Amino acid sequence: MGNDNPKADYRNGNGYVLTGPEYLTIFEGATGAEIHTVEYTPGRGNVSAWGDSYGNRVDRFNACTAYLDGVHPSVVMCRGYYTRTTLAAYDFKNKKLVQRWYHNSDKKGQGAYGDGNHNVSVADVDGDGKDEIILGSAIIDDDGKTYSRTGFGHGDAMHVSDMDPDRPGLEGWFVHEDKGAAYGYEMRDLKTNKVIHGKKTGTDNGRGMAADIDAKHKGFEMWSSAPGVFDCKGNQISSTKPSVNFRIYWDGDLQDELLDGTKCDKWNGNGVNRLITFKGNACNGTKNTPCLSADLFGDWREEVIFHDGDKIYIYTTTIESKYRLFTLMHDPVYRCGIAWQNSSYNQPPHLGFYIGDGVDKIAQPDIYTPGHEVIPPTPEAATLSFEGSLNQELLPNESVNLTFTFGGTATGAEVTGLPEGLSAKTDGNNVVISGTTKENATFTVKTKGGKNEVSYKVNVKQIDSSLKRIAYITDTTNAEFKTDKIYQMLGKTDSLYVRIIDANNAKADLK
Repeated sequence: MGNDNPKADYRNGNGYVLTGPEYLTIFEGATGAEIHTVEYTPGRGNVSAWGDSYGNRVDRFNACTAYLDGVHPSVVMCRGYYTRTTLAAYDFKNKKLVQRWYHNSDKKGQGAYGDGNHNVSVADVDGDGKDEIILGSAIIDDDGKTYSRTGFGHGDAMHVSDMDPDRPGLEGWFVHEDKGAAYGYEMRDLKTNKVIHGKKTGTDNGRGMAADIDAKHKGFEMWSSAPGVFDCKGNQISSTKPSVNFRIYWDGDLQDELLDGTKCDKWNGNGVNRLITFKGNACNGTKNTPCLSADLFGDWREEVIFHDGDKIYIYTTTIESKYRLFTLMHDPVYRCGIAWQNSSYNQPPHLGFYIGDGVDKIAQPDIYTPGHEVIPPTPEAATLSFEGSLNQELLPNESVNLTFTFGGTATGAEVTGLPEGLSAKTDGNNVVISGTTKENATFTVKTKGGKNEVSYKVNVKQIDSSLKRIAYITDTTNAEFKTDKIYQMLGKTDSLYVRIIDANNAKADLK
């Protein structure tokens, strides 16, 4: 931008970048082309204001999308969380990034200062129809002002959902790094940001997990690096802890399964059973998380993506479920969760409602996605597909109805060798073969243009005129079959044609 030097190398001797310009760019998803770029807000300023002087904590970022007006998504960029904490919200208008608001907590004990996490979550915690940004111990309102702060400090994990269905609104489960924090772990009412239950641990509690894994206990279960598994009321239900990582809907019931690295486990009440081990690699040894977990295919169960350095693996469950629910991406809490999932220390997405009591009474959220122009990839070859049969066995006066569709680099399709009575008509990318003929023949349909040629041969065969159509049926129980004949089904269109194949055979077999 401006007079910036695109060839400059701003790294210092230790590899940190503490000077030079910083940008925020929005790209076209299909092509990767730059749409608009602005200067990153805020700049580094005083590097030591972020928690150290050598350049680690100045470059601690989080990012999310949030419906700050209740209708349109905004991008929210977050810088800093150990001490100074900032957020800048942008709208995308007329193909430009337009700053909506800027939040700067740079004074200890005020705003979000020091109360951010290695992750971020988004939800409408106050019920006004507009999203708040849950940073961890602090929450930022939809207008960029501080909604509330606890002063519990920085943490490495958090989860937001309707964890206790007996309570109104949303709850959150949080763990904290500072050994002197008032709580090492706690569950909070997010509307008030008040603690429901928790405990001071006096340790760096680096991992935390919350999910509905046990149907015997209503609501979520929660646990951390500290001892114990608890129900949503704070009662310890087990001393045996499962993995403290990701959750996933996999096996078809309404409870969560556990995802840790490439292993998917089922809680059995006092331990886990292995459901499946996936091929591929998790992100790394410490996170041990997937590339992404999400309801990609829209059936409310979730897919999971891994990699092996050369390709990606997308896994979907093959286990049937008796429950039917709209796609999870229609829930705004979940939808935003897919966007922030890979921000800093990955956390799993959660729904903004509870499904453990059943799905029959769950109302579909009022959400829509706007239309957008899809730019298809540039085709590399001609294609030709068809609807109908390439072997046309025709009764007397029976019509041919066969459609070919050309695509890719093909500019058209040509038909050669048509018998008398049949015609070919081009309609857009379709070539329709129709008509009646008395001939036995073979004709060819092939593409025109493109780097390659695709062709099909169609065989037309006339059935012996002594055979007749004796039944026009949709249900064999009502067909006028004779028990001294054998019948054969030739094909299925709008009806079934039946013909005599052996007039001398008296055995009937209508299976």
